[in-house]
Amino acid sequence: MCLAQLATEAEYRRVKEIRAKDLSQRDVQLAQLEEWKDRIIAERTVDLEEGEFQRKKAQEFAVMSKNRMQERMDDYKRINAETAKANEALKKIKQMEKQKEQEEEQRIIAFARKKEALILERKVSLCYLGPSTLYRSQSCA
Repeated sequence: MCLAQLATEAEYRRVKEIRAKDLSQRDVQLAQLEEWKDRIIAERTVDLEEGEFQRKKAQEFAVMSKNRMQERMDDYKRINAETAKANEALKKIKQMEKQKEQEEEQRIIAFARKKEALILERKVSLCYLGPSTLYRSQSCA
């Protein structure tokens, strides 16, 4: 195994470790966002599924003043906006991660091609220097 291959493997492992770290960090962030989103959705679902909640809601709206109704509507709008914002953030994170993965893949491919060309260039230059400069185990074939 030659030094160029060892260097390439070491660099590949380093790139792979960096990518694994990035993916792990992304997974943690996605899990946190999913957890937050699930909590909001679960709270809203429980509220909506409860028959008692529906009855109380009807009574409250009948008794409440106009300002209280507006406050309540503002709360619902805020919750909906927060949910939409969380969904949008999750969507952006997924898009960014997909783009990051694609960019990383392109960098790895470019790096591999560059290394391959460098190895080939070295091999060709050794052949031009003549067989006397080659190691005994190498050949120009």
